[in-house]
Amino acid sequence: MRKILPNEECISAAEIVARFASATGFALHATNAGNAAKALGLDFVEVDVERPVEAKWSKKERRYSVIDMPLIFKSLNELAASRARYEN
Repeated sequence: MRKILPNEECISAAEIVARFASATGFALHATNAGNAAKALGLDFVEVDVERPVEAKWSKKERRYSVIDMPLIFKSLNELAASRARYEN
């Protein structure tokens, strides 16, 4: 696993699937990007996410390096191709 450096740009799984949908036209859920990154053993950083005051819980968001996006996109392309076979 390659460690994320302090100065690297990192984006969330939701941002990754948004870029994937923009590039390919195939919409996936953010969980798919997170699962792909996990399967690839990619490093991530956790950041606190602002929640409404009335929220009773807080969650950290995992953010992945943009350098690793081609690897994640490759996995997402395989998933999209697999799903396309069953949708047609």
